[in-house]
Amino acid sequence: AAIAGDGPSGTEDYFWPKRGGTYIGHGAVPFDAPTDFSKAAWTWDNPEDELFRHGPVIDGKKNVYVATAIGRVQKFSPDGELLWSWRTELSEGRVVTSPFLYKGRLYVSSMG
Repeated sequence: AAIAGDGPSGTEDYFWPKRGGTYIGHGAVPFDAPTDFSKAAWTWDNPEDELFRHGPVIDGKKNVYVATAIGRVQKFSPDGELLWSWRTELSEGRVVTSPFLYKGRLYVSSMG
């Protein structure tokens, strides 16, 4: 399913477009990692105690997209603010793969 609305920025300028990082999945990116690990940049409380089996993806504006095992996809700002949340219908099943960004769209697969 492609999720419309306030989706990813740009077309190919993503920091981490899919599981494994790049489209060829080698996990290497040309960015420096943060050096201060004394505290998290931001946290989220996960009020429904949902399971996250899939890695996040990051668009060109450093927004973070995560998918839960029950079928919820969420977009967070670089500062951790929840920007939107979308969920599959029960008939569509749960999300079974990591989300990925491609040509201005966010994609997920479900079991429905």
